[in-house]
Amino acid sequence: RSRRHHRSKVTAAAMLPVGERGRAAWAASFSGRTARPRASLRARAGPPRSDVLIAPGFFNSSAQYAGMRERLLALGHPRVEILDVRGWEWLAPTLLGTSFAFYLDKMDAAARDLLLGPTRLSIVGHSAGGWLARIWLGEARYAGRTYQGLALARGKREDGGVTLLTLGTPHLSLEE
Repeated sequence: RSRRHHRSKVTAAAMLPVGERGRAAWAASFSGRTARPRASLRARAGPPRSDVLIAPGFFNSSAQYAGMRERLLALGHPRVEILDVRGWEWLAPTLLGTSFAFYLDKMDAAARDLLLGPTRLSIVGHSAGGWLARIWLGEARYAGRTYQGLALARGKREDGGVTLLTLGTPHLSLEE
């Protein structure tokens, strides 16, 4: 396709309402192509892959990460769990100013379960899930509790036991 043709699609999409504009541009970017995983993204032989805990982002629920979970399993990660949160659970901390301890308690239970396995643990934290994972890993008190996830992982695993990957995480949170 020529660049000119591609620009006409974007220009046409620009006339749509804002929400539709984004969807049209996204759809246009895939037109005429079949998505296939690159060879580097396929499961490969080598050292064992880690277990993964997916930490959903702000106002997201665990159901929205099912595709990511399936892809990580297809790539050879032995266990991939999604932190069980619902969108409505974010309301009280957001509107009433209560703590996010509900999330950290769930993360603590899920991570402890995954750390019982034979492989390392990787946490994929999206948005607020990333800074909440940092609180879980750290030694600082939050809402009256110290989670110390990194110390927990080091105690259970000789190799340090945990990796944190953040996606779209605001690392300058107002939470203390």
